[in-house]
Amino acid sequence: MRRVLKWLAIGGAAAVVLVIVVVIVFTFTGRARYAETFTAPYESLSTVTDSAAIVEGERLAAIHGCELCHGEGLSGELFIDSRVFMKLPAPNLTPGQGGLDATYTLADFERAVRHGVNRDGRGLIIMPSNDYAYLSDDEVVKLYAYVSSLPPVANERSEIRVGPMGNAILTLNDRLRPVTQTDHGVAHKPGVNAENALELGEYRTRICTVCHGPALTGGRPDFTENHQPSSPNLTPDPETGLTGWDEADFVRLMRTGLRPDGTQVDSLMPWHVFQRMTDGELSGVWAYLRSLPPMASTAPPGPG
Repeated sequence: MRRVLKWLAIGGAAAVVLVIVVVIVFTFTGRARYAETFTAPYESLSTVTDSAAIVEGERLAAIHGCELCHGEGLSGELFIDSRVFMKLPAPNLTPGQGGLDATYTLADFERAVRHGVNRDGRGLIIMPSNDYAYLSDDEVVKLYAYVSSLPPVANERSEIRVGPMGNAILTLNDRLRPVTQTDHGVAHKPGVNAENALELGEYRTRICTVCHGPALTGGRPDFTENHQPSSPNLTPDPETGLTGWDEADFVRLMRTGLRPDGTQVDSLMPWHVFQRMTDGELSGVWAYLRSLPPMASTAPPGPG
């Protein structure tokens, strides 16, 4: 019996040592990856300051969900607060204390939004540059015009702290830094032809792929838990897609969050963000969705 207990004690001690070693390796590797810098292109864009550009920039910031992470007025807030995962304060984008100073240029902004790197070339944590890399030059310029016009709010950003789980993710698959999943060589359009419904619809629908998958056939977004519902299939598949819907039903959901049967969509669907799309944009998105080939849902089974 004593021998058994002895070997159990030795095995337990070895397991503890192994865990400690793994944590140390993940910590050093994670920190090294967090400190890694990237070479991203500087694109030649011209700033605009007129009121129309600022107003449109504010609308674009709304429909791309900038306040969901950066807080009201883009003045920064604590986005994630977890000892195990990480403490991640979203930065203050206003020109107030702790925000973007007067030396923050359009080129800096463009590289952060479309390439996911800061002014030092370091990959931004969770900044979805892989989802925004497609943005046109015109819209990036207008977004910058809006951010530059924000009233100053004093909000010093607290230190980012990455926990053991965050370091493990950085070490194993690096999904925390979208810079590593961004196509930095993609050609950017100067603008989008708003007169072409399908072109406009395809462009605006790009943001939908974050939750509904690259083919819009549904899925489970990375940021959801298993108990939360999967995103539905948006293709016109007769079995699993948007069957029995018309454009009015779709627009109603995007404006009010209500399905054709009057039920409310899950809170994960940010319809209150997308309701700022214009009638033309929503009509274009619907036209594009209807133009897709019917494909079976790829959403995993789950509630909702």
